[in-house]
Amino acid sequence: MKAVRILLIFLIVSVFLSGCADRTAKNTEDVQKLLMKLKTYKCDVVFAVTNNKSTNVYKAKHMYKFPDKYRIEIVEPSELNGQTTIYNGGKAYIFHPKLNTYLITENFNNSLEFSSFIGAFIESFKNNGGARFKLERFQDRQCYVLEMPLEGENPYRALEKIWIDVENVIPLKAEILDKDNKVSAQVLYENFEENPKLEDSIFVIQDK
Repeated sequence: MKAVRILLIFLIVSVFLSGCADRTAKNTEDVQKLLMKLKTYKCDVVFAVTNNKSTNVYKAKHMYKFPDKYRIEIVEPSELNGQTTIYNGGKAYIFHPKLNTYLITENFNNSLEFSSFIGAFIESFKNNGGARFKLERFQDRQCYVLEMPLEGENPYRALEKIWIDVENVIPLKAEILDKDNKVSAQVLYENFEENPKLEDSIFVIQDK
């Protein structure tokens, strides 16, 4: 019986360690494979947008479902709390509780808000055939930094960089740079949840 217990413990530990090993990105190919497997996610974000005069900081919730469903819920600042943007491959609809109606905006896929989504980065990654990689530390964690040129006519979004934690293979930070290589926006990703079940109804515009 003692031998059986030792064997069972060995098997459990082996399975656990092999699972951890599979999760660690040993090279850039591992990062690419794991990004391609990301079909849904949700997380909290801290989104800082910089212009010529100031930097505005927002706290929000992101939800994404492959291939083109996006949802942003603003938490802070308080005057924008509850503002929700939904995009499903066409137009973007912005709802504010105080107005109790949706506003429609064109060209959302050429905005900084759109670029702040990991899903948008992945689509650019697929369409452009890859990204430049380098290793860098962020918050005392070893990261792969992926760098990707962005398409579109918005001069404030020419290039995006994203920091992927090597150990857990989750995004930690992104920066969107303008045509002069200055940071237009910085995004911090928190409480990242990979491939949760997200109903399509989350991304449906309700008629008002």
